Amino acid sequence: RLPFDTPRIIGKVGVSGPFENVTVRVDGRFDDATLYGYQLGAGRGVIDVDKNAVHVRDGSEVKVGTGLVRASGTLALPGKQLTLDARALDVPLAEVLRPAKPPERPTGVVNARATISGTADGKGPLVVEASGSVRRAQLYSVKPPADLEVNARVVVRDDVVVLERAHAAAAGVAARVRGEVFVKEERLKLAISAEATTNALAWVPDVPTEVTVRDARFEGTITGPYRSVRVIGEAQSGGGVAYGVPFTDARGQVTASASEVTVEHLAGSIARGVIEQLRPIVVELDGNRRIRGAVRARGLRLDELKTPDGEALPLAGVGDAEAWLSGPASSPTVTFAAATSGLTISGERLDKA
Repeated sequence: RLPFDTPRIIGKVGVSGPFENVTVRVDGRFDDATLYGYQLGAGRGVIDVDKNAVHVRDGSEVKVGTGLVRASGTLALPGKQLTLDARALDVPLAEVLRPAKPPERPTGVVNARATISGTADGKGPLVVEASGSVRRAQLYSVKPPADLEVNARVVVRDDVVVLERAHAAAAGVAARVRGEVFVKEERLKLAISAEATTNALAWVPDVPTEVTVRDARFEGTITGPYRSVRVIGEAQSGGGVAYGVPFTDARGQVTASASEVTVEHLAGSIARGVIEQLRPIVVELDGNRRIRGAVRARGLRLDELKTPDGEALPLAGVGDAEAWLSGPASSPTVTFAAATSGLTISGERLDKA
């Protein structure tokens, strides 16, 4: 028996060849099928079966969501060794990730080519080599501003899927993922690394546009049950701007879940002063998308400060300041407390304040 559900096929059947090795050709259409956790729609199968193998011929295709997958290849009956070439055309990303059961339905479409080889007995291993692109993607509150080019090598077994290599790249951003997906236990254990020369925060719609970064790196893990995945790692940035204030050499620990993103152990330089974190910065992703947190900066150059719109403030001097964030993430309230020396406002020197 084949290691997947075999649907009812309506079509033409032909028989030819010598009695000792009859070939049966089926050219027909079917309604629905399931394969290794994927729900397939209607399709066409052009199949030759002899005593040695099942041959999937050109013309075989199946609907997957609103997209289409075309395939050809051979399943050797002794040993069930499979070799298959497949092409995905505008297949929804949500259907590609269906076995992983993401808590929020992803958006976007996939176009890719893949080769599948190995033992098709339901236990594996099957080796999948794939490359292609993802358009208009959004997954776990991450929305790339451009199309993603992807390639991967995946080993599929009965109870675990091993990502030996998974690369994704877009303009100025590259990421790599490896690790295991435990299918029966429905949990992930992945390592991720990424770097960006452009503003990587543009990939996260919930981050206020007034905060930008450049030359960023992230090293971390993606772990947990499908329904409560957590991303934990160390983030670094060569610089950027937060609500009009420039910063450099920022670093911190980022923890992200479906409900919130938390930044702790924040350090770096802001307006040429030194950053110290007073309270974790937390962005709530549920409901009203609120933000809270607090930082202290020592030795600020006041002439480096700007409004959120980028306008220079009429200030000069050096100071220490605390900033407390609260309110909607898109337009938070920032409360300052500061002590300065050599303070100048609009050219008038006030010395200390």
